[in-house]
Parts: sequence; C-alpha cells; structure tokens
Amino acid sequence: DKATVNTAIGLPGNPGFKDGGPEIAKFDMPGGVAVNSDGSIVYVADSNNKVIRKLSIE
Repeated sequence: DKATVNTAIGLPGNPGFKDGGPEIAKFDMPGGVAVNSDGSIVYVADSNNKVIRKLSIE
C-alpha cells in the first residue's frame, strides 16, 4: 500500500506553538484530527503542547 502525506499547516521539522496562517502556524506532535459536519472547522490534538487547536477553514 502507498500513502501520501501533505503538509497543509505548519512546517515539518520546526515544532513549536504559534497561531497564524498555514505558512507560520507551529504545532508540536499533532496526534489527531477531527472535522465538524460541514467541514468548516478542524480540531487538531497538538500533543506535546497539550492543547486542542481549532482551525477555521476559509
């Protein structure tokens, strides 16, 4: 089986905690993702920062 991983938010190899757009946001070990029913909000478990991050899709 083959899989493709695309980075949509944050920078690989540059962990941290910073809110902002896709080009400046930082996460540290995102471990899970959930999407609301209409796809407009994404929740990310930012594991090493011990927070759930809420992202609005525009």
